[in-house]
Amino acid sequence: MNSENLRQAADKSILIFSQQAGSAAALIPVIGKLMSAGLMLDIYALPPSDIVYKKHYSKIMSWVDFPAKEFSLLLTGYGHPKHTINREIFREAGKRGLFSIAFLDNYKGLERFLEPDGGLTHDMPDILAVMDSAAKTALADMGMPEDKLVVTGHPYLEKCSLTKMSEKVKTETKKKLSIPEDKEVCFLASEIIHSHSFYEPCDAGCGSLFDMDAGGVALKAKIVEKEGKDVLILVRPHPNEKNKVDNRLRRIGFEEADEMTVLGISDRVYGLTSMFTQLSVAYGVPTYNVEPFLSGWSPENSFLLPRLWNYLAGHGYLGDWKEVKASAPDHRGAVDAVAGLVLSKLK
Repeated sequence: MNSENLRQAADKSILIFSQQAGSAAALIPVIGKLMSAGLMLDIYALPPSDIVYKKHYSKIMSWVDFPAKEFSLLLTGYGHPKHTINREIFREAGKRGLFSIAFLDNYKGLERFLEPDGGLTHDMPDILAVMDSAAKTALADMGMPEDKLVVTGHPYLEKCSLTKMSEKVKTETKKKLSIPEDKEVCFLASEIIHSHSFYEPCDAGCGSLFDMDAGGVALKAKIVEKEGKDVLILVRPHPNEKNKVDNRLRRIGFEEADEMTVLGISDRVYGLTSMFTQLSVAYGVPTYNVEPFLSGWSPENSFLLPRLWNYLAGHGYLGDWKEVKASAPDHRGAVDAVAGLVLSKLK
């Protein structure tokens, strides 16, 4: 971000919006960079992203309708594929002539950019910032114009790779969460496993990853047995999951601890395709992919294209998997890349 760009952008106002917690987490480092450059930002949010934002900023406005105020640019996260509000916002931004940039913070549900008949949706941002070339290629192969796709890296993965909790803070955090200092902590990065195609609604066949069959027992029971009785197992179920938690499993919500806090106190993480699994690898926590334990799972059950699963798992981005060791992708420069993209499009 050079000084001339900053000078020209100083009087511009940016509209920020997100609904998903992961989208908010990805945008927060970018928001900080833009604020430090003196730009004016109005942050709007819907639950659960508002919880994440309020840990960092005091003035968060609830999204009710498109604001009447005039803005120079819209920056939004594009999180969970099943939420349609993004489409509505992009449609309205287009009507107002407001340039829009969305950051795609995960690889799941790329079908969101297609209509059920396979055609490309018209309700899209002007620019879609994506994590890497694999995501860009997959979207381009689906018919999305390449000039709409910009590879920036993932700001939150960059932050995770550069952040470490000190032993002092770890001890204090465990105390605050009523976890004994010497207690080992294992975290289950849960997600919904779907029994249907992307365009169909969830039904009784959908459920928690850790309730899935793993050789005749529930996956969570297998992990509890593997870890032994002296380990505390934390789980943060997806809001739509209905899994029960027994005495060995403790629920921990966003209001108790954000992702960075959970990563800081965890000794191990088990996951499959969730963003938290990728964050754990980037942070450096020993991370184990549970796919080899599962009976009857396929990438489509997580709304993930098989070739993206092969890419992520095969490169170790989703933790230790079969013979593959965990390996964090290099997202250094992602915050500057997204912030620079915003500045380059301000008018």
